[in-house]
Amino acid sequence: MKRILLVATFIIAFFSVNAMAQVNFGLKNVGAHIGFVMPDNGVDNTIGFGVQSEFGNFKVNKMMFTFGAFINYWSKTYGSNTSVEFTVSELTIAPFVHYNLPMNSKFQPYVGGGFGIASNGSKVTYHNNIYGLTDYSTSSSDFVLFGLAGAKMPVTNNLEGFGELRYQLGDYDVFSINVGINYLLGK
Repeated sequence: MKRILLVATFIIAFFSVNAMAQVNFGLKNVGAHIGFVMPDNGVDNTIGFGVQSEFGNFKVNKMMFTFGAFINYWSKTYGSNTSVEFTVSELTIAPFVHYNLPMNSKFQPYVGGGFGIASNGSKVTYHNNIYGLTDYSTSSSDFVLFGLAGAKMPVTNNLEGFGELRYQLGDYDVFSINVGINYLLGK
């Protein structure tokens, strides 16, 4: 119930701000990232990867915000050299909003957050099926809420690099450290 209220508050605040803001929407960049992922709930650390895009920015008073979305995937496998293999995975699709901290340099720090949907899966595979057991898998979806802090900096005229820390609440609470690169469109 608390998550639903928080998500509803976020949506109302976003559209209220949007009505008062100077808006500049359109596809601004596309990129990819890789990260060190530290899930909760007894799952060991692993590597994740994904894609993201920024869809524009809006200004409220003198504060600049950026709006975008990302898709992120991570997976962890146990027992790959044994007769029973177990895999846990998560695919997250989520929009985000960054508040761009005011700085007069090419280095642009930001903080932000968002909410989205995560699809969680688990799969058991029996390599030596001596007991007559069959492989099986399960999946579920849930809403996630996350906060992040990071920075971006131009690498070339058309590329910008970024790094960020992200903490996500959901079926799996996940802390990740991500680095990536964006291709700037329209430059």
